[in-house]
Amino acid sequence: MLPYTTYNIPESPEKTPPVSDKWLWIVTDQNCTDQDNELLEKIAAALNADFLQNAYCHQISSDQPLSLADIKGAKPRLIISFGVFPAALGLWVDLKKSGYLTMEGFTFILTSSLEKLAGSNSDKKELWQAMQLFMEKH
Repeated sequence: MLPYTTYNIPESPEKTPPVSDKWLWIVTDQNCTDQDNELLEKIAAALNADFLQNAYCHQISSDQPLSLADIKGAKPRLIISFGVFPAALGLWVDLKKSGYLTMEGFTFILTSSLEKLAGSNSDKKELWQAMQLFMEKH
């Protein structure tokens, strides 16, 4: 008898991930107005994505954080986070300001909140550059 306790961990019978065409995940920290939705549709179109078919929107609040690991189903290829830091999504990466980060299995873009983005040309330019980098790699 070994002096160590061993545990059997059951494996899921499902070996293949579910297929979904919702590859673009959008995370915001506020309710989206019609103007915000119009901006998000333009961002999706710039990424060659259909906003209704390819994008999945998550709105989180500070009292109800969202863990990406808890979301069942297919995984994203791109997550664009508008004003929500990675730690609030259960991602423990050091990204304290807007930027682009390639993770294992997906790309993460952190940008300013939708409200700030709508009024800031420099923030729009920074987001556009990150989106172009994503499109070059995919």
